[in-house]
Amino acid sequence: MDYTKKKPVSEEKRRQIFEEQIMMHQANGKRLESQIGFQAVLVTEVKVNHLMHLILTLLTGGLWALLWIYFALARKEIREILQVDDYGMTKVIPAKS
Repeated sequence: MDYTKKKPVSEEKRRQIFEEQIMMHQANGKRLESQIGFQAVLVTEVKVNHLMHLILTLLTGGLWALLWIYFALARKEIREILQVDDYGMTKVIPAKS
C-alpha cells in the first residue's frame, strides 16, 4: 500500500476501528487475551470433535480411545496479533509460540 497518498486517521477513529475489529473477532469465536495501545492478542481454541472420536472408538473396538484421550488433553490454542496502524489499516499476524 502506498502510504504517501493516505493521511493518518485521528486517534479517536483509530480506537473505533480497533474496537470494532476486536468485537468482530470475538463474534467469530476468538477471545481477547491482552491489549496494549492499538495491539491485541487474540486466541482461538481448537476444539475436540467428541462425536467423531466416539464413532472412531466404537468402529475400532476401543483402540481409538487412547488417541481421543490424547487429543482431549493436548488442546491447542492459536494466537494472533491484531494491529491498527496510524492510517487505520488493520493487520492480523500469527503470534510465534
